[in-house]
Amino acid sequence: MTAPEFDPYAAPVAPIEAPIVGPVLAGRWRRIAAVGLDLLSVGLIAAVASVGEVLDFGVNWGLVFGFLASVYGLILLAYDFGQLSLSGQTLGKKRMGVRIVRTDGTPVALGRLIGLRLIIPLTLVLVITEAIALGTADDVSLGTGTGWGIAAIPVVLGYLLFWRGSQKQAPHDLIADTIVILADSTTP
Repeated sequence: MTAPEFDPYAAPVAPIEAPIVGPVLAGRWRRIAAVGLDLLSVGLIAAVASVGEVLDFGVNWGLVFGFLASVYGLILLAYDFGQLSLSGQTLGKKRMGVRIVRTDGTPVALGRLIGLRLIIPLTLVLVITEAIALGTADDVSLGTGTGWGIAAIPVVLGYLLFWRGSQKQAPHDLIADTIVILADSTTP
C-alpha cells in the first residue's frame, strides 16, 4: 500500500496540544480563614501551656500577659514554619485546602520561610520605626504605639497588593517569591 497522496481539497490539519495547566491560586478569603484557624489553634495550645502562670494570684498581670504573648508568638512561629517547611501547609491551610509553594511550583525551604517571610519584613518595620523615632520627638519611639503605628503604614499599604493584585500575593509572598495555591491543583 502506498502513502496517501496530497489532497489539495482536504481540510487543513493542525496538531492540537493540551493546554498547560498551572497551579490555581487560592482565594483571598480562603487564605484569611486558614490564618484565622491557625491563630485559634495555636492560641489554644499557648493558653493550655501557660495555665500554670495565670493561676498564681500574686503575680504582676502585665508580666503574665507579656509572658503569654511571648509563649504564643514562639509557639506560632515554630508551628507555622515547621509545618510550612514540611508540606507547605499548616493545619488551618490543610483544612481550607491551600498550600504555599514557590512561584515556580517547588516547595519552600525552611531558610527561605524564616529569612524572607519573617526576618526581612520585621527588620523593615523596625528600621522604619527607628528612623521615625530619630527624626521626630522623643515620644515616638520603638516602645510606643505611635512609633509602631506610623511604621505599620507601609505594611498596611503593602497588604493592599493582596487585595488588588492579580497574583493575590501579600508583601511577604512577594519578598519570599511564594504563592498560595489550592492544594489539589497541579503544579508545573
